[in-house]
Order: sequence, then C-alpha cells, then structure tokens
Amino acid sequence: MSTILDMNSRIRQNAALLPSKRKKFKEHNRETIYTNSVGKLAFKKVSDREMDKIVAEIRVRAKNERIRRYMINGVLLFLGIISFVSFIIFMN
Repeated sequence: MSTILDMNSRIRQNAALLPSKRKKFKEHNRETIYTNSVGKLAFKKVSDREMDKIVAEIRVRAKNERIRRYMINGVLLFLGIISFVSFIIFMN
C-alpha cells in the first residue's frame, strides 16, 4: 500500500518540475525557461543594403512557394472533380 502512495507522490513531484509548471514571472525572467544556456542570443549585424537584398530574396521565394501551392491545389481539385464525375457516370 505504501508503494502506491510513494508512486503517486513521485508522479506529483515530477509533474511539478516541468518547465510549463514553473513560476513564469520570476523577476520578469522568462527567456531562460526552456533553454540551457545562460546568455542571450547574439544576432548577426547586417547592413541596410544586404538587408534589402535578403528581404527581396525571401519575398521571391514566398511568391514561388505560393504559386506552387496554388498549382498543386488546382491539380488536386481537378482530379477530385474528375473522379466525382466518373463516379456519378459509372453508378448510373
């Protein structure tokens, strides 16, 4: 009987140690809840001209991805309509 109580208490203790259960606003220090590192992230410094070039490349890639997605959805819709129409024709 005591082993069951011990098991239940260990489960409660382990659940209390999860990062999502910790105090989140401990002196407004939320950055390090899920990280093991103590320091903050160091972002790379980029000039304005390079930043504009990077943003333009990202926009072009996003546009191409959007067009590719529309084409795939169109083909799938077309195949769905064809299969539905053929199902209706062959069932009669």
